[in-house]
Amino acid sequence: MNNYKQFKVVSKNDYLIYLRQIIIGLNNHFNSLEKYGDSLKSIVEELALIENPELEIDSNLYEDFRDKTQFVENKILNLLGDMQNDSMSYTKFKKKLVKRNIEVKQLIGEVPDNLSQMLSEMNNSRNWGLHEPESLLNAHLENIKEFWPKEELNWYLNNFNPIYIAKFNKYEGQWLLSLYHSMTGNLEFYKEIYNYIIEDYKILSGNEDIQITYNDIDVRPFELEIKLPKTSMKMQKKKYKRKKSEKDATR
Repeated sequence: MNNYKQFKVVSKNDYLIYLRQIIIGLNNHFNSLEKYGDSLKSIVEELALIENPELEIDSNLYEDFRDKTQFVENKILNLLGDMQNDSMSYTKFKKKLVKRNIEVKQLIGEVPDNLSQMLSEMNNSRNWGLHEPESLLNAHLENIKEFWPKEELNWYLNNFNPIYIAKFNKYEGQWLLSLYHSMTGNLEFYKEIYNYIIEDYKILSGNEDIQITYNDIDVRPFELEIKLPKTSMKMQKKKYKRKKSEKDATR
């Protein structure tokens, strides 16, 4: 029975198909981050947040940008740093998959120390950011012990109804400024790793001039495209069965 949860890399072409998919995904996500970055930059300048970081801003302004950029960055972290067996990422490509093919390993060589450190950082960031670490709860408890009055702290640690949830109406502008600087800095870091991906692709393809070309399509069809995640989910659940072609049926 075929294991469709994993993409089998055997030939050099398989490695190129794998890298090409990562390159396509990263370019799409980079474009989204750059778009959000341009919008954020305009707002930061319009509100003069660099000069007035304590300026109060509407909570929706910050939270909308936080949610949009975080979604895209999570996608990038997955493509760069995920090491799970069924996941597709450049870290997995360099540290696991390359070793499986002698020709590919000889062509690409060992992972440079600088890249290895960057990929480890991506893996750590991905693992921390894409789950809810218990260290956040520990950090929360340590912080309130330091800053809350003793009576308030004791009440919080011993009373469990009602449950209070903080809802901020405003944010200090520093939050939006920090988000902008973090996102733009991260994007530069992601692109450093992306350059290594392109170099590997050049080596494996034997082509020094790799063209990234965008095909303009008027409308993205829903029924055709929505089959992709649905089929993938069936594969994850091991419920996917390949339809027999007419050629197969006549055998």
